[in-house]
Amino acid sequence: MKKICFMFLLILFAVFSISCTQNGIHNATNDENNNFEHLDSDPTSPYSTEDINSFMDSKYKTAKEAFFWFTASSMPSAEQIVDFNNIKEINGIYYYKVGHNSIKNLSDLENYLKSLFSDEIVEMLFSVGKDRYIDIDGELWASDASRGTNIYIGDVFYTITEKSDSKIEYTATVEKLSDDLQTVDEICTYTYCYEKCENGWRWTDFSIFE
Repeated sequence: MKKICFMFLLILFAVFSISCTQNGIHNATNDENNNFEHLDSDPTSPYSTEDINSFMDSKYKTAKEAFFWFTASSMPSAEQIVDFNNIKEINGIYYYKVGHNSIKNLSDLENYLKSLFSDEIVEMLFSVGKDRYIDIDGELWASDASRGTNIYIGDVFYTITEKSDSKIEYTATVEKLSDDLQTVDEICTYTYCYEKCENGWRWTDFSIFE
């Protein structure tokens, strides 16, 4: 009888210990997720290097996609494949309807870009991509201006090279390949600036190398 009671107590203790451990892990994970959310308003706060690197990688990826919409391609069509029966010609330029979850017109597009870049970069993008996007009946349409990407780009490595309370320098180290597309011919670096502006953190120096 004593043996049975002793075994029962051991089982209870084991269950209690596992429950406490699981709760501890769950709480720690929630704390880490909450801290990561705060990076959006202040990425220079003393969070882990891994968190900050992941945050900057994500910010760069999002900005690069939007930058490409004006310098290397156009926004995706509302159709999986552009429907040439639904193309509109305006002043000699052919446009298709854009498909995006939240960007529905030119005003939305401009506001989205301003949430990523400084006003100067946004102005430059609209200047470079003049007539690439227009509103038709209150909806966003785009002209196809895809040019492809640079096939001579090899591996790319991203690092944070400088960080202060108001500025982060994010650097891409790029392998440029020779004609055989295998031999590394040159190593180049591109530095991007992510700065604390009046309306929040924005990219103030940005370009593409692809």
